[in-house]
Amino acid sequence: MSNENISRFLEHFADSIRENKFVKLTLAKYKGADEHLQRVLVRPLETKKGRRLYFLFRYDTRDTAKNFSFDEGTAKLREMIGSDFFAAHLFTTGNDFQLDIGKKGTARLNASKPSFIVPPPTEHNREKQRFVQQDSFYLSALGVTTESGQIRDKQQDKWRQINRYVETLAQLVRDSNLSDRRELSIVDMGCGKGYLTFAAYD
Repeated sequence: MSNENISRFLEHFADSIRENKFVKLTLAKYKGADEHLQRVLVRPLETKKGRRLYFLFRYDTRDTAKNFSFDEGTAKLREMIGSDFFAAHLFTTGNDFQLDIGKKGTARLNASKPSFIVPPPTEHNREKQRFVQQDSFYLSALGVTTESGQIRDKQQDKWRQINRYVETLAQLVRDSNLSDRRELSIVDMGCGKGYLTFAAYD
């Protein structure tokens, strides 16, 4: 697909690589042939061969990772955007860029203030990023953590569920037309202790 805004999006990506401002990139709204593929996550990675692009292909039941050179990665993105994926979100330390491609192939590109001021670590075995702070008061009050902020042994599954829920919710918002809003209203029709409700509010 040839579109000026897609080309501009890829130029912003290339500029962020060249200027060492690239943080991460996500591809969403998949409409390709693989019924199990959901999204692709891209971030910089330091390897023995030098700096590479780490592609995480997220399927409904598994993840597959591949490393590409910058040229290979850019070519891969150019191949997938507009043919398989119809939404892309580029995070840099200068700006965030949101690309949305409509049903008729028209692409809309929006820029916003950066979500990240400094790039994250690029080592391979970095600690997993958590949306939920482990020392949050409500986790202790609900019995997920101890008073010192340690996850209780019997609450490990609940801790993973809470983080996965917030990660999924955040991604859905980023991929929607609500991504530019500073405040959201959420209607919670549930029961129980409200683990996920507190986490979403936090």
